[in-house]
Amino acid sequence: MNPIANWLMQLSRSTLKWAGWDDWHFPLRWHCSEELRRITSLDVLLKAFPAPQEVQVLCRHRQAPLVYSGALKKLPEFSMLRRDVLAQDQDYGRVAVYKSVRRHIARHLRGCARVTIPHLPDEIGVSQGNETMYLSADDCPRFQAFLLWRFHFEAVQHDPHRLVLRPSVLQWPSGAIIDDAGWAAYCLASSYAAVAAFDAWRRQARTLCDADIHGKDRDNARALHTQFAPLLTPSILATFPAVSNLTYTDAQMHPRILVVCPADMFMMAPERNERGLWCECKSASVAGGTCAEHKPSIPTLPSSAAEVFLPSDISHVNLAYFVPMNRMQLPPALDGSIWKAERDKRHCWLVAQNDLEAIFLWLDACDRPATRTAYAQQVEKALIWCVAQRGIALSEMSVDDVNSFTDFLANPTPRDVWLPLHTNGAPQRWSPFRKAPSSSTQDLTFRVLSNLFQHWHSNGFILSNPWTSSKRAIQKVQERTAGVPPPAKRNTLITLDEWGYLTDAVGTQMENLAHRLLLALAYYAALSPTEIGAIRLQDLKRVPSTRLGIDTWSIDIPTRNAQRRRVFLLPQITILLNKIVPANIREFERVMQANPDVHLTDIFDPPPCPRRTDLATPPSGIALSNWMKPVFNKAAERAASSGDAIAAQRLAHATLSWLTNALEKQGEINGKTGCDFWLTLGTCKLCPRSLLDYLPDRLNLKPAEVEGVMAAVLKALDRDPIGRMTRA
Repeated sequence: MNPIANWLMQLSRSTLKWAGWDDWHFPLRWHCSEELRRITSLDVLLKAFPAPQEVQVLCRHRQAPLVYSGALKKLPEFSMLRRDVLAQDQDYGRVAVYKSVRRHIARHLRGCARVTIPHLPDEIGVSQGNETMYLSADDCPRFQAFLLWRFHFEAVQHDPHRLVLRPSVLQWPSGAIIDDAGWAAYCLASSYAAVAAFDAWRRQARTLCDADIHGKDRDNARALHTQFAPLLTPSILATFPAVSNLTYTDAQMHPRILVVCPADMFMMAPERNERGLWCECKSASVAGGTCAEHKPSIPTLPSSAAEVFLPSDISHVNLAYFVPMNRMQLPPALDGSIWKAERDKRHCWLVAQNDLEAIFLWLDACDRPATRTAYAQQVEKALIWCVAQRGIALSEMSVDDVNSFTDFLANPTPRDVWLPLHTNGAPQRWSPFRKAPSSSTQDLTFRVLSNLFQHWHSNGFILSNPWTSSKRAIQKVQERTAGVPPPAKRNTLITLDEWGYLTDAVGTQMENLAHRLLLALAYYAALSPTEIGAIRLQDLKRVPSTRLGIDTWSIDIPTRNAQRRRVFLLPQITILLNKIVPANIREFERVMQANPDVHLTDIFDPPPCPRRTDLATPPSGIALSNWMKPVFNKAAERAASSGDAIAAQRLAHATLSWLTNALEKQGEINGKTGCDFWLTLGTCKLCPRSLLDYLPDRLNLKPAEVEGVMAAVLKALDRDPIGRMTRA
């Protein structure tokens, strides 16, 4: 490793601290060259953190070069370092990096970034003639330093939705070229320098008896103005006299940027509760970071002299590639066509010139149009992420890229880029994400892309499939080896113990009556969420009971062939249904005739889908499953508290469709006799005619076998009239 890089790496790991601005001797060096400021910075570093003699000689004779890194060999099949893609407009790329650094700082300043730059000339008194920024004594010091930094970088414009940087900062460094990582480090170092300069000016200004430049302390005030006026005037001092960015490569060949600053950004303690940022009580005075009655709302951050800024923290996303995949046009460096000669040498079987053609060939092999659309949506996410944020072609993804993309799916960042705001129900611009993907969507994306890359690998389009060696794939293999299959591969049917956790979670309260009915319809009637949503009031038929005075119900369920099948409901469902629909038969018929298109879920209080405008359109099964998700989460918590980790994990991933056919499956586990008993459990309250209509459909019995099964069931019910399922 380069000796200077080794010394910088040790410096970044140390807890180096110093007093602040005065140790750097910068106030009188406004017009010094970049090389002189760099040498001055290294002199301070060498005094604060001793270095070997070889490093000192190199720093003197090489004039402290900007970048220290070794030569890296990049193979076609494996990219050791991320390649930054130059944007079509370099100014746009630097604006994107600056906004990322601004978000990085705003996370610590808690809302100071809400003040937009077009408001600066009016609110804090910026003179348009000489562009001098006059800070108000009523604002919080941290807030003033943050605005000072933004004022030096952001130009004044009239469009609040467009950020424009000053030409003076866009031209930095003069006579040299720097990548996005170095530009981000420069932005961060400038913010530290702004805080340090403002703090030094503020401490010296407080020693004056009269702050007026023509007052009693006119000589001291003029000297102070001469010293710090260039900081408040971008036309005089275009950039802050910050330390040059020192970039090095560590032992693992990872790029690191050492940002060394005169003072820490968070060194100044707040004195005023500006906009309620420092304490939630909204009090005007804050002493020492908190008011007299409350504790500080943010932790005290240490003051360090050096901070390592990773290139991965730079959120540079090229929005030019945010277009649907079928309309996307990529340069040769991003579409994988530069490796066409390599593929021809190893006899690639795919007749494709680039990644897009290979993707469409794979999608054309899908039988169903719905499957093709679903697969294309998942591939589109990875493709746009690779070319817009990662700067690589999709076929060039390595194992590290796959792991980064998996982490990105769990939390798409920057969120304002990938998850745009919605105006009047529509997104402000197109994005491959409508919302943050759920865990099931992440699993689907992983499976689709793994299959795509496996297809490419088997046909010689790529040398290896990085998805099989990713962190997520290894975790799945370990789970299978340990005997705990992943949620997607497990039996998607609720077990008897899990059904007990669900019934305990939903309880017996009247406010949970709708949730209990949906669980009963899915479990006892074996109805899917889509079939439950399609039930209309006119599909309900009362069947007068001859025993116990409880009426039972039948439902005509629509099928795919535009036909309807009749399902008789068990008492576990009828008891709940009688509490929801009008008890009076005439009242129920009047409501049904007045609203023939009203569905059963529309009379729930509250309804699962309150925003539906067309009542004739049934609520979707996905909407009902999402409405029931809190019940499954609560059941998972109950299972976890009981020590049943497997049931808790299954219930956390379960949906309403897991209840469909679960009753039959539990009966099969306990044998055929138990199956007959469980399927007809509770039918003692049905009339004999209804029971005869009900049994053949559910058990696939011949008419001659019905009487024997009925006798066996009724005999079993006489021994156990309630049954195990009722107790559950």
